[in-house]
Amino acid sequence: MYVCKHCACGMKNSVDHELSCKKGGYVTFRYVYIEPSLLPTSAQFHPKGTITADGARLDIVATGLYGKNEKTFMDVRITDPNAPSNMSTPVDKLLLRNETEKKTKYSSRIINTERASFIPLVFTTSATTAPECNKFHKRLADLIANKRKEQYSF
Repeated sequence: MYVCKHCACGMKNSVDHELSCKKGGYVTFRYVYIEPSLLPTSAQFHPKGTITADGARLDIVATGLYGKNEKTFMDVRITDPNAPSNMSTPVDKLLLRNETEKKTKYSSRIINTERASFIPLVFTTSATTAPECNKFHKRLADLIANKRKEQYSF
Protein backbone atom coordinates (compact mmCIF):
# COMPACT_ATOMS: atom_id res chain seq x y z
CA MET A 1 0.00 0.00 0.00
CA TYR A 2 1.32 3.44 -0.93
CA VAL A 3 1.08 6.19 1.69
CA CYS A 4 2.17 9.75 0.96
CA LYS A 5 4.98 11.16 3.09
CA HIS A 6 3.25 14.54 3.38
CA CYS A 7 -0.39 15.50 3.79
CA ALA A 8 -2.21 17.84 1.39
CA CYS A 9 -1.82 20.58 4.04
CA GLY A 10 1.99 20.24 3.86
CA MET A 11 2.57 18.56 7.24
CA LYS A 12 4.42 15.26 7.66
CA ASN A 13 1.98 12.37 7.36
CA SER A 14 1.14 10.12 10.32
CA VAL A 15 -1.93 8.21 11.51
CA ASP A 16 -2.67 10.85 14.16
CA HIS A 17 -2.35 13.65 11.64
CA GLU A 18 -4.56 11.88 9.07
CA LEU A 19 -7.32 11.45 11.65
CA SER A 20 -7.31 15.13 12.63
CA CYS A 21 -6.38 17.10 9.49
CA LYS A 22 -9.42 18.76 7.98
CA LYS A 23 -7.71 19.50 4.66
CA GLY A 24 -6.21 16.18 3.59
CA GLY A 25 -6.95 13.75 6.37
CA TYR A 26 -9.58 11.17 7.09
CA VAL A 27 -11.50 13.07 9.76
CA THR A 28 -14.62 10.91 9.32
CA PHE A 29 -12.68 7.76 10.18
CA ARG A 30 -12.26 8.82 13.79
CA TYR A 31 -15.91 7.90 14.38
CA VAL A 32 -15.39 4.29 13.32
CA TYR A 33 -13.30 1.84 15.33
CA ILE A 34 -12.27 -1.65 14.32
CA GLU A 35 -12.49 -4.56 16.82
CA PRO A 36 -13.64 -2.60 19.88
CA SER A 37 -13.53 -4.40 23.24
CA LEU A 38 -16.79 -4.68 25.14
CA LEU A 39 -17.33 -3.58 28.74
CA PRO A 40 -17.18 -6.36 31.36
CA THR A 41 -20.54 -7.88 32.29
CA SER A 42 -22.09 -10.72 34.27
CA ALA A 43 -23.95 -13.67 32.74
CA GLN A 44 -26.78 -13.30 35.25
CA PHE A 45 -28.03 -10.16 33.49
CA HIS A 46 -28.32 -11.68 30.00
CA PRO A 47 -30.31 -14.46 28.33
CA LYS A 48 -28.73 -17.85 27.69
CA GLY A 49 -26.42 -17.82 24.68
CA THR A 50 -25.15 -14.27 25.22
CA ILE A 51 -21.35 -13.98 25.12
CA THR A 52 -20.35 -12.56 28.52
CA ALA A 53 -16.61 -13.32 28.56
CA ASP A 54 -14.25 -10.48 29.44
CA GLY A 55 -12.30 -9.22 26.45
CA ALA A 56 -15.11 -10.06 24.00
CA ARG A 57 -14.88 -8.08 20.78
CA LEU A 58 -17.05 -7.13 17.87
CA ASP A 59 -15.84 -6.18 14.42
CA ILE A 60 -16.88 -2.52 14.15
CA VAL A 61 -18.31 0.32 16.25
CA ALA A 62 -19.48 3.59 14.73
CA THR A 63 -20.78 6.75 16.38
CA GLY A 64 -23.56 8.83 14.88
CA LEU A 65 -25.24 6.25 12.67
CA TYR A 66 -28.65 6.49 14.37
CA GLY A 67 -28.17 9.38 16.78
CA LYS A 68 -25.67 12.19 17.27
CA ASN A 69 -23.59 10.47 19.96
CA GLU A 70 -25.09 7.00 19.87
CA LYS A 71 -22.77 4.06 19.32
CA THR A 72 -23.71 1.27 16.96
CA PHE A 73 -21.80 -2.01 17.21
CA MET A 74 -21.61 -4.29 14.17
CA ASP A 75 -20.40 -7.83 13.73
CA VAL A 76 -19.75 -9.26 10.27
CA ARG A 77 -20.45 -12.81 9.16
CA ILE A 78 -19.95 -14.18 5.67
CA THR A 79 -21.64 -17.48 4.95
CA ASP A 80 -21.36 -19.81 1.96
CA PRO A 81 -24.77 -21.04 0.77
CA ASN A 82 -23.02 -23.65 -1.41
CA ALA A 83 -21.24 -25.31 1.52
CA PRO A 84 -22.41 -28.91 2.06
CA SER A 85 -23.94 -28.01 5.44
CA ASN A 86 -26.02 -25.21 3.87
CA MET A 87 -27.14 -26.82 0.59
CA SER A 88 -30.58 -27.85 1.87
CA THR A 89 -31.36 -24.41 3.38
CA PRO A 90 -32.85 -21.64 1.21
CA VAL A 91 -30.63 -18.54 1.10
CA ASP A 92 -33.17 -16.26 2.81
CA LYS A 93 -33.56 -18.70 5.72
CA LEU A 94 -29.77 -19.16 5.92
CA LEU A 95 -29.28 -15.39 6.21
CA LEU A 96 -31.99 -15.09 8.88
CA ARG A 97 -30.49 -17.99 10.87
CA ASN A 98 -27.04 -16.37 10.85
CA GLU A 99 -28.54 -13.00 11.76
CA THR A 100 -30.43 -14.57 14.68
CA GLU A 101 -27.27 -16.33 15.92
CA LYS A 102 -25.39 -13.01 16.00
CA LYS A 103 -28.28 -11.29 17.81
CA THR A 104 -28.45 -14.09 20.38
CA LYS A 105 -24.72 -13.78 21.08
CA TYR A 106 -24.40 -10.00 21.30
CA SER A 107 -27.65 -8.01 21.24
CA SER A 108 -28.52 -8.18 24.95
CA ARG A 109 -24.99 -7.31 26.01
CA ILE A 110 -24.71 -4.37 23.61
CA ILE A 111 -28.12 -2.92 24.50
CA ASN A 112 -27.95 -3.44 28.29
CA THR A 113 -24.24 -3.07 29.09
CA GLU A 114 -22.91 -0.80 26.34
CA ARG A 115 -26.18 1.19 26.05
CA ALA A 116 -25.78 1.09 22.28
CA SER A 117 -27.44 -0.50 19.26
CA PHE A 118 -26.33 -3.67 17.47
CA ILE A 119 -26.45 -4.63 13.79
CA PRO A 120 -25.42 -8.08 12.56
CA LEU A 121 -23.94 -7.60 9.09
CA VAL A 122 -24.55 -10.96 7.38
CA PHE A 123 -23.49 -11.57 3.77
CA THR A 124 -23.27 -14.60 1.52
CA THR A 125 -20.16 -15.28 -0.53
CA SER A 126 -22.14 -14.08 -3.56
CA ALA A 127 -22.88 -10.70 -1.88
CA THR A 128 -26.51 -11.34 -0.91
CA THR A 129 -27.30 -9.54 2.36
CA ALA A 130 -29.59 -10.25 5.30
CA PRO A 131 -32.51 -7.88 6.11
CA GLU A 132 -30.69 -6.00 8.93
CA CYS A 133 -27.70 -5.51 6.65
CA ASN A 134 -29.97 -4.10 3.92
CA LYS A 135 -31.42 -1.59 6.41
CA PHE A 136 -27.90 -0.61 7.47
CA HIS A 137 -26.81 -0.02 3.85
CA LYS A 138 -29.87 2.13 3.18
CA ARG A 139 -29.24 4.18 6.32
CA LEU A 140 -25.57 4.64 5.44
CA ALA A 141 -26.40 5.65 1.85
CA ASP A 142 -28.98 8.12 3.19
CA LEU A 143 -26.45 9.69 5.59
CA ILE A 144 -23.84 10.00 2.85
CA ALA A 145 -26.37 11.54 0.43
CA ASN A 146 -27.48 14.06 3.08
CA LYS A 147 -23.90 15.01 3.86
CA ARG A 148 -23.20 15.58 0.17
CA LYS A 149 -26.56 17.34 -0.27
CA GLU A 150 -27.59 14.79 -2.91
CA GLN A 151 -30.83 12.91 -3.46
CA TYR A 152 -30.95 9.23 -2.52
CA SER A 153 -33.80 7.09 -3.77
CA PHE A 154 -34.58 3.74 -2.18
